[in-house]
Amino acid sequence: MNDTHAPEDERELGTFGIIGFILLLSVILLRAPLTQSFWLDETVSYWVTSGTLDQTIHRSIEYQGQSPLYFVLLHYWRVLIGESEFALRSLSLLFTFFSFTLLYRLAKILKVREIVSFVLIPFLSLEEVTRAAFGARPYALGLLGIVWSFLALVNYCEKRRVRDIAGYVAACLLAFYSHYLFALVGVVHLAILWSRREGVRWMPLLLGWGVLCLACIPGLYHISLWMKKSETINFNFVPTFLQLLQGITPRHVAIYFTLSLVLGCIWTKVRWIPGRIRDLGWVVAAILCAPVGLYLLSVATGGTLFVDRYYMWRAVGVALFVGIVFSKIDPRKARGAALVGWLFFAIFLEGLRQWQIEEWRQSAQFVRQYDRNVPVLLYSGLIEVEQVDWLGNVEREEYITSPFRAYPVPHRVVPIPSNLDTPQGKRYYDDVLQPILQSQKVLVVAYSFPARAVLPRTVRSALEVNGFVKESGGGVNVHAVLFTRGKSGG
Repeated sequence: MNDTHAPEDERELGTFGIIGFILLLSVILLRAPLTQSFWLDETVSYWVTSGTLDQTIHRSIEYQGQSPLYFVLLHYWRVLIGESEFALRSLSLLFTFFSFTLLYRLAKILKVREIVSFVLIPFLSLEEVTRAAFGARPYALGLLGIVWSFLALVNYCEKRRVRDIAGYVAACLLAFYSHYLFALVGVVHLAILWSRREGVRWMPLLLGWGVLCLACIPGLYHISLWMKKSETINFNFVPTFLQLLQGITPRHVAIYFTLSLVLGCIWTKVRWIPGRIRDLGWVVAAILCAPVGLYLLSVATGGTLFVDRYYMWRAVGVALFVGIVFSKIDPRKARGAALVGWLFFAIFLEGLRQWQIEEWRQSAQFVRQYDRNVPVLLYSGLIEVEQVDWLGNVEREEYITSPFRAYPVPHRVVPIPSNLDTPQGKRYYDDVLQPILQSQKVLVVAYSFPARAVLPRTVRSALEVNGFVKESGGGVNVHAVLFTRGKSGG
């Protein structure tokens, strides 16, 4: 890719890009919920890593669809750093920092101009990147593995060094063992090899693939265990074609991209630099592969695989695509206008963003106001709570009630399923819930999804039948409600 501008011009725009990146990052960090209450899945991470190393490995295998890798790292991290909300989330921040570093190196190899301005800023603008960075979950680790795998493979194609194959294998394992569905990145790896097939040394690569396959066997065994209980964890959500299109193209980034190009064209006459872009094919594959693959799997199986956090690594492809496109437009004034436009929209919307906080910490504080003899009925929102045969098993109940493991309360916490009309639900109601409802005059009900602030219908009916009425609590910040027995109670 030929550069027609003087070095001082590029440095000038590069400096502005660095300032813009720091400004956008500052706005994001100021708004970030790094010290706010854990959200539901983060309370699971807390519980999984709260015991011994053996317990961490066992709990992650038994209760998580990811491998133990992230949870083992988090287990040791909390021993070193602490177990506050910020401490547990800071590990993901560290992984994200390394992702930015490796992405910069990758864009440099691809000869993208103004990398900070048109690769790192768009990457930072993606909500899935910031969500992964601010969450005590494995996705930032997986994103790091994805970027590293692209960098190592492109490096190998360029320099044919065996050490790059070793890095490639390590990166693939990191991505795969962060989340098994990230294995779809292998399709992008094939696209990279096709685009750079001239002169590739295949024997070291084949050997690396052999080592990789052997190292994936424990993960395949774990996947087989989860497939046996797939019926019990299936939301039966089949995505629509419109949702697929939304998954392929992040709406806010599409808006930034379009408006920035329009601004560039308005500001000056834009010229497209001619020439072949050999890496554009695999970059587009990096955008399409995960959402399209998971969409097809969901439609074919009727499963719940089309979830944004499972295809969030398309962010790498999106950032590189934006960088490649903006590298092909001239003059510098047009790119500068586009950068100003992107930064304006990104900073403006980040300043307005309202992070949805699941206030389990405040809910625990609400519960602690009352006598420890007051029982707490908990609908956590975890899908496994619908498996009524799980209820009554000590370890499984610990998992289901993980919000009150991360934020302990001295009360008896009783998990409740959302549907008490099934045969198992009716039996659980008769054996466990009804004796509590008939013997208590006061109880606290805690539930997930604070924005809805609505209990499942059958749970509300059970409370009403036993004469309980809402006394206080609830709302968008505290999803715990005090119920007292009204005059209609028996």
